[in-house]
Amino acid sequence: MSLIVGENSYVSVDEATTYFADRLFADEWESSPDKDKLLIAATRCIDRLPIKGIKADRTQALEFPRALYSYSRGINPYHDPLRDNLHTLPGWVVQQDVPQAVKDAVCEEALSILKGGQEASKRADLQRQGVTSFSLGSLSESYSAGLLASSMRLMSAEAHELLAPYLGGGYHID
Repeated sequence: MSLIVGENSYVSVDEATTYFADRLFADEWESSPDKDKLLIAATRCIDRLPIKGIKADRTQALEFPRALYSYSRGINPYHDPLRDNLHTLPGWVVQQDVPQAVKDAVCEEALSILKGGQEASKRADLQRQGVTSFSLGSLSESYSAGLLASSMRLMSAEAHELLAPYLGGGYHID
């Protein structure tokens, strides 16, 4: 599958290469033959997170840009997002473009996938399965039971921090 910005990735290879040109400890990116695959994989990881709001356009392939309802405007948010045009509804804030923080997070996650590779993926799989400790010869590792057991984690802490303003977790109840 080839990379198509807006369809399966938020970032082109050229954008990512420009991003990494100014970043320390990103030398692996230059020599990687799998840049397309890494960016697509990172985008998929991000799109699996619980993101606030809804897609800005119901026909878009990816989760960003988003539409968010502002309760402070005092308008009833109940509507049919499949029928209504959110750009014209009072109280809705609709992003026109993918935020730069999301693009940067894709780059950071892609680099973490590249650096961590299969070993980090195996550790994440164990954590998602609820494993809190394992030993192999003289090596042993322990994980916090609640911290990393979620299947909605990124390999990159930096990517997660960049996405924090967009992530859900609490919900408004009237």
